[in-house]
Amino acid sequence: MSKLVSHVDAATPAADDPREPRVPASAARAPHVDWRQLASRLGDDDETAKRVLQHFVEQADAQLRRLGEAADSADSRAIGMEAHRLRGVLAWIGAEYAASVAADIEELCRAGHTGRAAELCEKLRQETESVVAAIRGAGEPLTG
Repeated sequence: MSKLVSHVDAATPAADDPREPRVPASAARAPHVDWRQLASRLGDDDETAKRVLQHFVEQADAQLRRLGEAADSADSRAIGMEAHRLRGVLAWIGAEYAASVAADIEELCRAGHTGRAAELCEKLRQETESVVAAIRGAGEPLTG
């Protein structure tokens, strides 16, 4: 998996890279995917990492669609369930910021703030799509 991490590091813009969006310090966050955390979890197994990430990419659209449907219907239980599912996989692959957005949605649902949770679903969709783009942008070792 060290080959995978090296490849991803080479393909990932540095924090001061002009291709990387500028965000205010108050909104600073970790990279979309913590490749080293994923490598550690998988014991440097490139093939397993590739399969895990391909599965996530293949399932992301359906998960986001279910989350959007739950948000549109203002169904607090369904929003919380879909956010929980996404949080688990996002955290596992090392997408901590996106996972934290999902956790916030879950907490809002538990507290009865369905409207705010539904609003935050758009942020989770954006972050999840950014994670998918980062995985696809990592190139051959991850996508084919």
